Amino acid sequence: MRSDIRSSHLSYVPSRKVDPMYDVTSGLEDLFGTVDDRQKRLAALPAESLSAEWLRRQLDSALDAWAVTQTEADIARESHADY
Repeated sequence: MRSDIRSSHLSYVPSRKVDPMYDVTSGLEDLFGTVDDRQKRLAALPAESLSAEWLRRQLDSALDAWAVTQTEADIARESHADY
């Protein structure tokens, strides 16, 4: 396991101490909000300005949000199942 990724909540943790909402190398804040909000913001950014580190952090964040949503949906579905 890489030292810059911790398993708790599968969230990305940068190895150096920086504001996690701001990428020093590209000058970009992390995407946030709904899927539609994130897609609009991402589409508005020039592709050549996006660092691999920033893109990876966005992917990790989106997958974390998706996992939480899926877990909540699974719990709701199981609570309505007839036994």
